Amino acid sequence: YVEFNGELWRIIGIMNNVKDADEKSASRIKLIRSESIGEYSWDNKPNGTGTSSSQYGSNDWTDSRLMQMLNSGPYWNRTSGNCPYENVDSVSNRTTPCDFTSNGLTSYAKTMISSIVWNIGGHNTNTETSHNMYTVERGTTVNKGRQTKWIGKIGLIYPSDYGYAVGSNVRGACLLTSMNNYKDNNCYANNWMISSFQWTITPNSNNNYGIYRVRSDGDLGGSGASLINEVRPVVFLDTKLLITKGEGTEENPYKISFEKEASKDTSNASQPKLDEDGKLIPVTLANDGKVTMVSKDDDNWYNYSEKRWANAVILISSPSQTYKVGDIIKESDIESYFVWIPKYKYKLWNTGTASKNAHEIDIVFDTKDTTDVEGKSCKTPMTSGTTSNCNNGEYMTHPSFISLGVNGFWVGKYETGYKGAISTTAAEVTSSDSSKIIIKPNVYSWRRNTIYNMFLAAYNYSRTLDSHMMKNTEWGAVAYLSHSKYGINNEVNINNNSSYKTGYSALPSTNQHTYPGTSGDGATFNQAYNTSIGYLASTTGNITGVYDMSGGAHEYMASYISGKPASSGFTTATLTSYNAKYFDVYDEKSSDNTYQYRILGDAIGEMGPFKLYPDEDLTKRYHNSWYGDFSNFISPTFSWLTRGFPCATGSLAGQFAFSQYSGVEDGMITSRMVLVG
Repeated sequence: YVEFNGELWRIIGIMNNVKDADEKSASRIKLIRSESIGEYSWDNKPNGTGTSSSQYGSNDWTDSRLMQMLNSGPYWNRTSGNCPYENVDSVSNRTTPCDFTSNGLTSYAKTMISSIVWNIGGHNTNTETSHNMYTVERGTTVNKGRQTKWIGKIGLIYPSDYGYAVGSNVRGACLLTSMNNYKDNNCYANNWMISSFQWTITPNSNNNYGIYRVRSDGDLGGSGASLINEVRPVVFLDTKLLITKGEGTEENPYKISFEKEASKDTSNASQPKLDEDGKLIPVTLANDGKVTMVSKDDDNWYNYSEKRWANAVILISSPSQTYKVGDIIKESDIESYFVWIPKYKYKLWNTGTASKNAHEIDIVFDTKDTTDVEGKSCKTPMTSGTTSNCNNGEYMTHPSFISLGVNGFWVGKYETGYKGAISTTAAEVTSSDSSKIIIKPNVYSWRRNTIYNMFLAAYNYSRTLDSHMMKNTEWGAVAYLSHSKYGINNEVNINNNSSYKTGYSALPSTNQHTYPGTSGDGATFNQAYNTSIGYLASTTGNITGVYDMSGGAHEYMASYISGKPASSGFTTATLTSYNAKYFDVYDEKSSDNTYQYRILGDAIGEMGPFKLYPDEDLTKRYHNSWYGDFSNFISPTFSWLTRGFPCATGSLAGQFAFSQYSGVEDGMITSRMVLVG
């Protein structure tokens, strides 16, 4: 047994010297679907249509209506439609409704099938042994004008396939038995391929409409092409496929893939949380961006040990089709992408005095909160400016997970975009309409909006998934993970797209080592997320990470000075009306360079020491010790934190850059979404 197309199929055999469409011979695995897909006519074309010269259809597979249904019709396209059905009272061309939306071929399954040269020779009698039938099937005896070869992907069994499927201790006797007497010698009872009346691909050469079929009593018989019999599709697998797991039994069938068996994730990362309603769909991303739906139990979904982070998508309200595991999801059906950030503890290095600058952050995935154990770990202080009993060299659970009370969270893979915007100015909208949220590559970031509107839009996006606007400690959790052995462990490349399109990455040839840096929109400035240059802007250095954490647009955080809502649109009353877990609140004494009021884990105070020096425009600015990213803390007037820095800021931008603003709408500032799941 093999799991193929999300269903049980069975191996007919490994067939030697089978030619593909390029005339290359190889040994190939031949599969048959375990169950029938229904009863359909082999061919019911009227007299004079195609190769049909009677009211009984044609026995030439090359233009058979069943061949078309399987290879280009509803079954192939995984759609519903009308399929060939039995001619009655000399009425040809009859159809019956057929629905293959749930059991037709998936996009991924199609890639596993080889286009093969099928032998479609016929014979004039069913009184042959399996071996003799095998020979004539590959011969040239057919009715006048019929073809003996066909190149395609989906066919049917040969009579000999059925004959050779007999097992047990009767096999020897059965292979010497004429196939029209297969019910004798217990051949029928010991043949795994038997079901009801089922079609073969082989024609009767005595006439222009007869087809061989396997009868329900086990004998090989004949049937007119226009009648109906069970259909069990047959395919030859691509030779590059590998068996990745399973035992070949009905209970544990072989799993097949083009890739080697995924290695187990040994990182101890927490299992990504999916909602019961199935809104979040687990997916894998190919290097070119192709999105494939996977099972939550699939080892290929993620592997943090290999820097492959778990991704999931939310579909638009009315996608073009219903997707199953193994399907390639159309980009046009995707509304939002998210990446899983598992709960972790990390080794402290700057609780007050910096012990080191930029380095690989020592992260350990762990769902338990750390406690005070001198020299080993400390209980996480959750408030601005506090260190409690924490010391350099001790492990501390990151505060973002504690405040949400979760073992991980989903972060928007890209900055939040504005649905339907076809220009950068069209995405500058002051609104709290959550239906306009889109989180995808190559869309325009939603800008010129107040923090209050950004917060409301994110909050109302999906209450069942506890959606909310990203806060500063959540940004810190992503930034720290990016600079560990599980991430790129470097500064991510800047998105220098001047149109504020998401998922772009600056070309190495552009100047990003000064302020301002080079920005633009086009192939001479940047490349998209799904290119080798694009991967450099990801937190993992590959397509599975989080993008736009350097450059793109500035990103507002749901993080502010206590009692200072400024121009955000919030009031002190509305701020307190929401659960405190959605905000990071900083000490009221915070000002431009009072980095001691950081929250441990927020990627602010720990990025010191901080230095004041002039940039290329001769303006002095504060920079941190992690790649010289811009470091301006919040102040009473500009009391809301921003992260990442805009597309044209060159050396000032980065995942460790931070600044301040009043919360007012601005054409260079956007936000990001977080889900709890």
